[in-house]
Amino acid sequence: MRFKIIKKYFVERFLKHSVNAPEDWAGRFWARTWCDTNTNHCLTGDCGNKLQCEGNGGAPPATLAEITLKGSNGLDFYDISLVDGFNTLVTVSMKFIIFD
Repeated sequence: MRFKIIKKYFVERFLKHSVNAPEDWAGRFWARTWCDTNTNHCLTGDCGNKLQCEGNGGAPPATLAEITLKGSNGLDFYDISLVDGFNTLVTVSMKFIIFD
């Protein structure tokens, strides 16, 4: 699996967004809601009024997608977590591509 992290983007409501990351990447994604594009402040999932969170987590409530690539025994793991609260529906799907 080949992935690349996109540092900044806005996804319109109900649209999908694909990202690529290094094959051994681990991290989390979350949706921010009710964002002001002038100040970059969001009512949920805000990360210090920044468009790029630069390693900072999102402020609760924020539904999380947690992903680990090549984790324990080289396996990939992902889950949806409500540990930081719920702010919107989040789904994760994987697309496997075999490179010759």
